[in-house]
Amino acid sequence: RLQQEVASAGARFLLVNGTSRIQVHPDAIARTRNAHPTWDLDRPTRILAAAADSLGFAFHDLIPEFREAAAPGGVFLHGCEQNRGEGHWSERGNQVAAESLERFLAGLLDSPPVSP
Repeated sequence: RLQQEVASAGARFLLVNGTSRIQVHPDAIARTRNAHPTWDLDRPTRILAAAADSLGFAFHDLIPEFREAAAPGGVFLHGCEQNRGEGHWSERGNQVAAESLERFLAGLLDSPPVSP
């Protein structure tokens, strides 16, 4: 319904999947998987991507790029070392998100919108 409202206003709907520490920081991923072995941390992303695909709106997932940026040395992209990466994006996390979104949006500008 939101996509239809946006389209009726002459705009293009897009969804960006944000991140949390337990989805991207290697230590947090390991702790979460050990504590909750049945949790599928990627399931919400798959659900959103499937909705975007079936309904025809643009979707951008920040998690892969955040995981890649966090992997070397376990860089904190959320919070800081003192709070074990808990909280909002750190300065580096904001930088990773901005660069990723810049590439994503530039790609959208080069492609026609998908009709709902």
